Amino acid sequence: MMHAAKGSVHIWTAAIVTGLALVITGAIAFNTAQANSDYRAVEGQHALRQELNIELQKLNIELQKTQALLAQVAVSCDSGE
Repeated sequence: MMHAAKGSVHIWTAAIVTGLALVITGAIAFNTAQANSDYRAVEGQHALRQELNIELQKLNIELQKTQALLAQVAVSCDSGE
């Protein structure tokens, strides 16, 4: 009888250890998936910032051209042309 009781203790211990191992494995898998998702979001933000920077540079060039044209018009108006 005592031998059977000791055997059941080992079974419960093994069941608890197995359950904890499953919980820990699940938590690690979830954290890994979350970190991967966060990394992809940061990559997307970086790409968007690069695109916005390129567009801002294009707009700045166009603004400089417009300012130069307006300066020429101002000179022409001042000279009476």
